[in-house]
Amino acid sequence: MIIQDVRGRGTSTGEFQVFAHEVEDGFDTINWAANLPGSTGEVRMYGFSYQGMTQLYAASVQHPALKTICPGMIAYDLYTDWAYEGGAFCLQTNLPWAVK
Repeated sequence: MIIQDVRGRGTSTGEFQVFAHEVEDGFDTINWAANLPGSTGEVRMYGFSYQGMTQLYAASVQHPALKTICPGMIAYDLYTDWAYEGGAFCLQTNLPWAVK
């Protein structure tokens, strides 16, 4: 079971860019976890909010080691339920969140 954060947040290195690297980072993380010593080779992901969205992006590449995702408190659709309103980026909602 893994929880993947995002580049540039928490203790992760790199520069944070909203949903810019989640697909390739997710694939790399799954591959890394599946090949850890003592691993069964099967990976499950868990997380809430942004970490929930990272699971959806990671699952999109259909890595054979990824067996389960358990996202919680995620937006149904980024363009209507989270980052955008009426097709426009919602700066008022997202700016305070992004500068943390």
